[in-house]
Amino acid sequence: MHEDDLNFSVTGSGKKRGRKSEEEKALAGGYFGKLTTTNGYLLAEVVSAMIKELRRGNAMNAMYWAEEMSEKFSDYMWRRLMVFASEDVGTANNAALPMVVSAYQAYKEHKASPSKQQFVGHAILVLAESPKNREVDDFLVSFRINKDLGKMYLEIPDYALDGHTERGRQMGRGDQFLIEHAMVVDPKGAESSKWLDERKRMLKAYTKTDWDAYNPEKIG
Repeated sequence: MHEDDLNFSVTGSGKKRGRKSEEEKALAGGYFGKLTTTNGYLLAEVVSAMIKELRRGNAMNAMYWAEEMSEKFSDYMWRRLMVFASEDVGTANNAALPMVVSAYQAYKEHKASPSKQQFVGHAILVLAESPKNREVDDFLVSFRINKDLGKMYLEIPDYALDGHTERGRQMGRGDQFLIEHAMVVDPKGAESSKWLDERKRMLKAYTKTDWDAYNPEKIG
């Protein structure tokens, strides 16, 4: 469980409320392990069961546990679904996280109606049936270990000092530097631009005086 899960509060407008709901008070009470759901299950065990069923693709069982939480701990349930979309589905289905966020917004708008469970079911089905990939979580843990153990301290790389920065402007770096250094991308993710050759042609067509008069903020 993530440390901030017990302090989660979002309203329909996306702003924190000044007054805590009963759910928030219960979650912040320091006795999470003793909280129970509508039918007397321990909340900690219910959320664990929901996550494990989602990982195994058991949508029906996951929905059972989600509904068990939704009456008393709906915000917390949705928080766990959002975390699951990033942590367990991740890059295997990048549409899953925004879909769950949208479903949560729809749920809140229909909270007084029985149809609100439609949006829980939608989120559960998408997450259960999505391919799973924990690369995002593995990446974040690896980054955090590297940084926290003092093995990672970066200087600003030279290729970042283009005409968008004060140091880059002082070095006279303009569009040529931008194209040759600052715009370089990982070849694995590169897509060709049909306009790059034209841009290079224009660089040669105009004089240095022309370019010096051109505002670097407009370039790139």
